[in-house]
Amino acid sequence: EYSYRATFRTETLTQILDYLAKSANLKWKILTPEQREDDAFTKTKIIVDLY
Repeated sequence: EYSYRATFRTETLTQILDYLAKSANLKWKILTPEQREDDAFTKTKIIVDLY
């Protein structure tokens, strides 16, 4: 079980997820938005898997 406390000021979300992946047993990926029939886009999803 992990517990973290950190302050990030200039890092991007992908950088933070990379840091966490290096220190814990997790993988992550970003699912890109898809265009729907009404020309709107779905939301970007970030999937985090703990193993």
